Amino acid sequence: MDTRAVTPPDRPGAPPEPAGPSAGPADVAGWPLAPDLAMDDPLSEFANESDVVRRVRGVKTSSRARVAAKWAIVAAAAVVIVALGLAAAWRWWPARATASAGMGTVAIETSRPGATVLVDGRERGATPLTLSLQAGTHTVTVNGPTGRRELSVTVVAGTQIVHHVELADAAPTTGRLQISGPAGAPIVLDGTARGVTPAELTDVPAGEHTVTIGEGAAAVTQRVAVPAGGVAMVLVPLRQADRQAPAWISVVAPIELQVFDGGALIGNSTTSRILVLAGRHTINLVNAELKYQEARTVDVEAGRVATVRVEVPNGVLHVNAVPWAEVFVDGQRVGETPIANLAVPIGAHEITLRNPKFPEQKRSVVISLAGPTRLGVDLRQ
Repeated sequence: MDTRAVTPPDRPGAPPEPAGPSAGPADVAGWPLAPDLAMDDPLSEFANESDVVRRVRGVKTSSRARVAAKWAIVAAAAVVIVALGLAAAWRWWPARATASAGMGTVAIETSRPGATVLVDGRERGATPLTLSLQAGTHTVTVNGPTGRRELSVTVVAGTQIVHHVELADAAPTTGRLQISGPAGAPIVLDGTARGVTPAELTDVPAGEHTVTIGEGAAAVTQRVAVPAGGVAMVLVPLRQADRQAPAWISVVAPIELQVFDGGALIGNSTTSRILVLAGRHTINLVNAELKYQEARTVDVEAGRVATVRVEVPNGVLHVNAVPWAEVFVDGQRVGETPIANLAVPIGAHEITLRNPKFPEQKRSVVISLAGPTRLGVDLRQ
């Protein structure tokens, strides 16, 4: 409440009267308007309070804007740095991922091991060979002693394929010579000592040779022709002093077997008959490559041939093909791939693989008692 005294102009000297309520804001209803200040009133030189408030707020707002702008620049720089880092990682990581995830495995096998393998013109080793290659198409060249094969191989990431390449065998230039006779007789072949009887000589050059068995007056000399890749046999007559009649043993088997009598080699199953003395013999039948050995006792009559028939045991064969195939062993159907633990007699066999969408393919395999034989074929090649 305003208690200032107001003296009316028409009553000089009159006691002051209480003043009414003080003037309120002009924009509030019920409040009287205050008289306007004169133009020369000192108060009019000061700015309105609301204008001062607006200027103060404007100063604060401008300062905050400058700070916000600085932080925006810092944030933008950070974004640029992170983006550059991500770009570098993006360029590096796919290459690393491709190097590991984009690889496949290729196995190269040949009918005869030792062939040289080149991939895209670069030598990578000798067969049998397993390689890890980048996914895609590659040119694989296989060089053998008798020829060269070139394959276009498509590698799929994360998979393994097997290529079996048939190479022509080199024409044989040697043969074998089997010599039977009295045990312990020295052997001379073309003037060179080659052991004692009985014996089997390997790697004998194909053609005519002179063989001498024995010494002194008892020596026997013969001319023999050794076929390339085949076997020739020399049968030496027994001395009359032995007073024992000759006899023969014939071994019939689906595989080639060496025949030993008392630890001495006396012949081979590929010949029609082996010269022995009449009587009882314990012979050992051996095929070292197939890990097969069997002992037989046979009684041989003088002047007669005793026949020994052999049934060989089974080995194990595993067969697989891409994409799939019917499988025939020596012309007999045995099923569709994959085939595992198939019992097959030991020895050499021909495997035929058929798929109606691809050409028929044949492979030669050797089954032994050393362990399972595995065959994998890609019919697309």
